[in-house]
Amino acid sequence: MQKALFSELYKMMHKGSFKIQTFIIAITPVIFALIANYALDKKSTSDFMNNLGGGNYILAVFSIIYASSILVEEFQYNTIKTCLSRGTARFSFYVNKYLGLIIQFLFWYLIVIASVFINWVIFYRSKITWGGDVGFIHQLRLSFFGDLIMMLLIFSLLLLISNFIKNTSISAVIGLVAFLMNFSINDLIMSLYDKFHWVKWNPLNMLSASSQMADHSFIDLTHLSTSLLVLGSLIYTIIFLALGSILFKQRQL
Repeated sequence: MQKALFSELYKMMHKGSFKIQTFIIAITPVIFALIANYALDKKSTSDFMNNLGGGNYILAVFSIIYASSILVEEFQYNTIKTCLSRGTARFSFYVNKYLGLIIQFLFWYLIVIASVFINWVIFYRSKITWGGDVGFIHQLRLSFFGDLIMMLLIFSLLLLISNFIKNTSISAVIGLVAFLMNFSINDLIMSLYDKFHWVKWNPLNMLSASSQMADHSFIDLTHLSTSLLVLGSLIYTIIFLALGSILFKQRQL
């Protein structure tokens, strides 16, 4: 399984798009920092940095596009037979795809953090508060943990959906649209809360965990504590991974 994971990471990092995406992720906070340094006041600049200069949003978009197609492309280009003919079990193959996505996400997140730190050195030495509950380090921990919990759930869901799609372009569009519209869809579902309290347990509501970590007022929308949102996200992640692996085992090559 370890060799299969290394093979998956090798394929990821040697794609032409990977280097381009990594460059865009690294440069995005720098570009926005140039604008923010001259256009925003101290408080707005601090908020901008706490949000990682927008780099985590670009990172999420690229991660979702890749996660939507990582399994589909194996079937579309018929490389799945070659991979499984080497003796890799289907379950291991599926889990390695998931682990590869997580490792790629963590790598890109480190790139964003490094870019933001460079921005601080160049632009914001006198404008950023580091310590305390509103300091950059605390906000960075919240952002990282919240984004990681969210992406773990999204990756498991996208791999599950990939079992029903045969074209990478279609899968990428579906994944991206679903990500951009998930809060709107969840708002629609949560509008039924007064009549059906159980809707608060829907998986899309769990994606609000990262937002609620940063702003506790989100509890008025989610109707769940932050700890329950995190726990729910992890439970749904396990469920979607299990369902996805079962479907993948039964899928015809």
